[in-house]
Amino acid sequence: CVLFAVLISNLAGPESIGSGIAEMKSILSGANLPEYLKPRMLVAKSVGIILVAGSGMFVGKEGPYLHIVCSLADFFMRFRPFRYLKNSKMLYHQMLGAACT
Repeated sequence: CVLFAVLISNLAGPESIGSGIAEMKSILSGANLPEYLKPRMLVAKSVGIILVAGSGMFVGKEGPYLHIVCSLADFFMRFRPFRYLKNSKMLYHQMLGAACT
């Protein structure tokens, strides 16, 4: 299970490696890191945390869950009813901050 999770993370890209808390702090501070919230990373992080937690390893799940939820918030802000949130930098950061809590 763990080997498969590592393989998925390496195939998806370096964005899916790590907890995600530091990246989300950077994004909320104003850094432009759009690759850390892409759907490809969302799938890799979700599958990876399921496989690693299912293997019985003792890992922190809070960081990856935070990263997954913020990626979901970014994904839903691409749809028409929520697009105005993505277009406004202030509202975008507020929505990501709300997803982090």
